[in-house]
Amino acid sequence: MSIERRILVRGPFRLATAINVLRRAENPPLLTHEPARFQFSQEVPGGAVEVDVRQDGPGSDVFIRVLGDLADGTAIDLVSQRVVRMFSLTVNADEFYSRAREDVHLRRVLSICPDIRPVLYPTVFEGVLTSMLSYKQSVRETASFLANVREVAGVIPAGRPQAQPALPGKFTFLATPVKLLEMAGLPKDKILTLKQIAAHLVGEPDLLERLEGINDIALSREALLHLPGVNKSIALHLLQYAFGHHDLLLDSPLLRRAVKRFYHLNDLPDERTLIRLAKPYEKWRSWWTFSLLTANEMSVIV
Repeated sequence: MSIERRILVRGPFRLATAINVLRRAENPPLLTHEPARFQFSQEVPGGAVEVDVRQDGPGSDVFIRVLGDLADGTAIDLVSQRVVRMFSLTVNADEFYSRAREDVHLRRVLSICPDIRPVLYPTVFEGVLTSMLSYKQSVRETASFLANVREVAGVIPAGRPQAQPALPGKFTFLATPVKLLEMAGLPKDKILTLKQIAAHLVGEPDLLERLEGINDIALSREALLHLPGVNKSIALHLLQYAFGHHDLLLDSPLLRRAVKRFYHLNDLPDERTLIRLAKPYEKWRSWWTFSLLTANEMSVIV
């Protein structure tokens, strides 16, 4: 069984660029001017479905298809919401692209990652899971952790036995034995912390889901800091990459190196320099930082 939905994209978007961002630890990258397809799996009520996302060319509409025994109206609604948030499809970013194309430094970024948009976690809990596992880890180490979690605790879509297992949601993760997760190579302290977080996320909507409707960054950050194991760095990462706040300027050594490279600076920028260089992108500073970080990482890998 399968159901397909067409999503009208607002502004420039290339699925191939987004796929290259997601698979930046792999080579070779996709050609960004060609049709692109991305397949993965997602948990839905009762199990999981396989998801097929395709775009026939740069700037064209995106088609989302769910496949499997649980492919129904509820599943396509849920998955469509997640894909739209994941690729920022309904965000009107003309203002950001207009500024970036007039900026000689950002034009270099766009030449590496054409029509780049921030890629978010499809669900906030997946953001928490990935953020906790990736803390102080490399991209490749994190990818290995997540692949192992899918192997031992992932949910295989019914009727699609060859599909990639979906990452476990909060209840599935909570129900997975610690020993099994240790077999996936996860540090026991992180397993226990993630289980504590999952146990905190009771109710419908849960704490993370309630925060999705709050635009107050300071309030959201304080709420996240009450979760076990979530420090300021992880909380800010979640605000940008799980909740999709557009105007966060998250300072980091990686950002400073990317800015030094693309802005042709002799030395690493200090905080005041970062704030000054990001000023033309007020309201879009999360997009500015994401673009710089990703282009720097991808061009080094390639």
